[in-house]
Amino acid sequence: MTTKETSLKQCIEELSAKNTDYKFPEQAINQAESLKSLSSDLYTDNIRFIYELIQNADDSQARYITLKILEDKYFIIAHDGKAFDEKDLQGICGVNHGTKKKDLDKTGYKGLGFKAVFGKSDKVMIYSNGEYFRFDSSYQIKWNKQWGTDDQQTWEKENDREFIYPWQINPVWTNDNDIPSLVKEFFSQKKNQIRVVYAILLNNVEEINSALNQLKQQPHMFLFLRNICRMTFLTQPNDTISIARDFSHGLKKVHVNNKIDSQWIIKHFELDIPDDILEKLSEDTKAPEKLRFIKKAEMFFAAKYKVPVHNENGELISGGIEKLHEQDSVLFSYLPTKIFEYKFPVLINANFLTNVNREQIHTDSIWNQWLFDKISGEIFQWIKELVKDNKFRFQAYRLIPSKLNPENNILTKRFNDSYSRSIKDCNFIRNRKNQLLRVNEVIMDSASMSKQLSFINIESMHQYIINHAKNPSHYADEPFIDYDSNLNQIGVEKFTWDQCIDMFRSDIFLKTHSIEENKRMIEYFYKKYSKIDTDDGIDIGIQQIPFLMDQNNRLQRIKDIYFPADTIGDNGTIDSEYLFVNKTVFAWLNEKTQKEIKKWLKDMGVDERTDLTYLRKTIIPNVASYITLENAIKVYWGHSDERGAIEGTLLDDADYISWFVKHIKCTPTTVNTCELSNNIFIDNKELKELCGKYMYFPSILLPREKTNWHDIFNFKTKLSSNDYFDLLQKIRDDETNLKDNLDRIQMIYFHILKEMYYWSSDEREVAKARVKSLYLLTENNQWELARNLYLYMEGNGANNSLNDAIPCLKLDYKNRHHLHLTTFLELCNIKQIRMNDLKLADKKSSPAEYFRRKLIEISPFFRNKQLYVTRPWDSETTFINLPYKLCQLLNIDRFEDKLRFLLKATIEEINKHFTNNSIDIPTNKDIVILEPLSSSNVLKQPKLCETSTPDSNKSTSSIKNKETNTNKPETTPMTTETWIDNSKNQKNNNNTSIIARQPYQACPQHCQLPFYGNYVLIKTYIELILDKNSVQVPIQPIISPIYQFERTLPSVFSVSEGEQLDNIELIDMSSLTPSNLVLLKNFSDETGEFEGLDLHTGRIGEQMVYTYLLSEIS
Repeated sequence: MTTKETSLKQCIEELSAKNTDYKFPEQAINQAESLKSLSSDLYTDNIRFIYELIQNADDSQARYITLKILEDKYFIIAHDGKAFDEKDLQGICGVNHGTKKKDLDKTGYKGLGFKAVFGKSDKVMIYSNGEYFRFDSSYQIKWNKQWGTDDQQTWEKENDREFIYPWQINPVWTNDNDIPSLVKEFFSQKKNQIRVVYAILLNNVEEINSALNQLKQQPHMFLFLRNICRMTFLTQPNDTISIARDFSHGLKKVHVNNKIDSQWIIKHFELDIPDDILEKLSEDTKAPEKLRFIKKAEMFFAAKYKVPVHNENGELISGGIEKLHEQDSVLFSYLPTKIFEYKFPVLINANFLTNVNREQIHTDSIWNQWLFDKISGEIFQWIKELVKDNKFRFQAYRLIPSKLNPENNILTKRFNDSYSRSIKDCNFIRNRKNQLLRVNEVIMDSASMSKQLSFINIESMHQYIINHAKNPSHYADEPFIDYDSNLNQIGVEKFTWDQCIDMFRSDIFLKTHSIEENKRMIEYFYKKYSKIDTDDGIDIGIQQIPFLMDQNNRLQRIKDIYFPADTIGDNGTIDSEYLFVNKTVFAWLNEKTQKEIKKWLKDMGVDERTDLTYLRKTIIPNVASYITLENAIKVYWGHSDERGAIEGTLLDDADYISWFVKHIKCTPTTVNTCELSNNIFIDNKELKELCGKYMYFPSILLPREKTNWHDIFNFKTKLSSNDYFDLLQKIRDDETNLKDNLDRIQMIYFHILKEMYYWSSDEREVAKARVKSLYLLTENNQWELARNLYLYMEGNGANNSLNDAIPCLKLDYKNRHHLHLTTFLELCNIKQIRMNDLKLADKKSSPAEYFRRKLIEISPFFRNKQLYVTRPWDSETTFINLPYKLCQLLNIDRFEDKLRFLLKATIEEINKHFTNNSIDIPTNKDIVILEPLSSSNVLKQPKLCETSTPDSNKSTSSIKNKETNTNKPETTPMTTETWIDNSKNQKNNNNTSIIARQPYQACPQHCQLPFYGNYVLIKTYIELILDKNSVQVPIQPIISPIYQFERTLPSVFSVSEGEQLDNIELIDMSSLTPSNLVLLKNFSDETGEFEGLDLHTGRIGEQMVYTYLLSEIS
């Protein structure tokens, strides 16, 4: 506890007095309305609201932080940072009066972040160093009679206006007794670990729960927090996010539950702020006070990193530094903003000036403009640093940024201008001599010839490039580097295969290329293009490369050269008319050790010259050059009585314009191209809405009168089956506009469904061929091959549980219920799923912590033999929530309307419904008939076993309750029993006794009571059967899961022949008082026999529950 000297009580009371002391009530109302609007509009995004609370904890130098939803009421955020002092208290009770305005080590500066809490809650309690205070909208301030009336009610009546005061800035000192017990209990459990706790009574628990789950999915969002290193989410399931640093390479590792989730290389820069920027900042009234007089600014970069995987040659296969995907590129201001439009390859963190909710950046800010001007230069300096590190080397090129779009943004322009300077001046490219060079000093050797020093003279290669370069003076002495796609994108000069082939034929290269080097060249290409070296990296055919030396010591392609053949006089002499492999090289090829190479060359097309090989290899490929006007054979074609084909023969009905637009691409379209008229659709509003920008429409306005333009142009008036599939493919290719095309895709499906019945046989054949490669959209907005898709055929919408497990076709309501849907699904080979196709998957046993807590909670009820039930169960009031609760307990989503029908309908209606929907109707063996007993105040208890029969001679227990005249459903206790019913003509009466009669097997073998640690489920079963009119209740067989080993377990709860269940005391829930409820809670608190019990879910848990219940209720 705090001492009197350090207590905040006096400060709280003084602030409360100041912030409620208004001369006129209208002043209080105006202030309150302003704060209300500020809090509501500040953070509409729930994640951003939580970020602000995390930032406050980080600014308080917290190391560990805990987040929890307590009993579906309170959002708890606790940390071990600095406790509140008077300045902190004044900061959260004011506007723009925060304690961080001048502190460079803290992120916030606006003094508004905490106000976001009041947009989500009307009551916030704060624990700080043993003391409590709160902000409470229900707290009533003392009415000031100087405001002209004696009380608030009178003032409101006279002014026709509700009085509200700014409770958001009015701290209320709170005693320990005024704190809810569950919140206080949490405080006491964590008091040794925490100093500050916020307990926020939520207006909407679900949206905060959802936001917490989203946060857990993006743990890297906390990379740049200054102090927090561990965050614990006490939600379902519990998760812990921690961030650890590896100082050897500046790595930060993000762990989730002690497992590495992601790794990031972090770079921290300290930037000197120029004097001219300092001068402008000092004059900028919009700049925060903490930035106006600083000398240095800090900036952080984070590059994603994965553990690299290398092949047997040590070459990187995957992993290492990774460039961010565009959708993951977001600016940070120590916590993530919602600014995604700047696509950087790394995460960037700096003191960017944004609007209050961090959703927009101030583009007119001098500070932000200067930061953007520095980003590109620092990125290239960091790349330079990483390139020199042998762990990263050329992976660093993946971080090379691109220019930003659009250019009309001043921040984008500042970055792009700096980018152009940096890429020109920074020497960040590492050559093979480990020297750092600029972009214009290097040459990427995409042919890799500069590395083949065994047969390439590097000086000759260098000289060749200089002789053919436009500006050779800027090359470095060692300019060659390996090809890199990232460097290619920024314009680094390449040495291509076309240049390499030209070099092989040049005199500069041949002057130094010897016969021995040619042998090694042949060996190199043999290895690259044979099966010896599968990872060749060569993207050009061997037929195009001149690598065989001829008798003239020049290099020739395979198709241009022969092996020498003395038999016909082709001895390969220099003056020979034909090209032959150099005799020395040929002799080397004839050696035994080179027979594989010679065989490979023969397979590639090098052979001895014969008349046949000469014809096939030389004459035929060059036949066009052998035929001239002089030696060509003259042939006459045509008819002597008609004009020749050069001018053509005019037909009687020929129309040149129609022929022209049909055969010449001359008609301008809406996509700025000219196309054949029969590929263009007619200018029709409905077609344009369906096709959008993805199909051709005429861009010319055709007059509607006088001329029938359709007869001339013959535009398409409807889409064929081929057109529909082309349209879907074009939409799939346009990934950036998928969201805008969702409705268009459904429209396309609708038109296909409507028209496919009328397709011709040819169109159907085309469709069958096209669907083999057709991609359609899934419910998760992913494109998937049609044959891999499924469609859930029952219900009116998508099944969310199925969507997560299998790819399901996305169809709207109209298409789901179309007459031709089944035909469409069969055409696309889409598999149809119905409820009967689904089976429950057995879950493996696992620790049941929730069940242990539930047993602790309900054990007093078993010990004291008490149960609570609500009657009448089938009242309209009860039915408001009953189907929803049953679906929740049985874990079946969106079945409320079906359960409501089964509970309300007669057996005849149910049978008719099952028949109409092809659902199997249970047989007599599957049905338990429930009928009433004649008037008696006795509840009989037949044995709950598989072979028991009703016995009227067994002892009974009576039910006695007070009568009531109320129409509301009342709560009535009852003994533990199986299915119980009332007759149809019997009114709901709490004094009516009932018996269950079972003419068939009392408990069929397949009818298992699904008890998995859920007391509420048993209670619901009892509620359902308490007052149900006499009906036949169909019991759906439950297939027992198959286990690897047998367990002897009962199918239902049963009692041995000599056992008899005790009577259970019945308590009317409506008669419970607050003191009774406290007593019940105390019973629960005192029950601890389950704390050390090892409970499990599944069949193991069922057996444990069964054993325990027998011991408790017997």
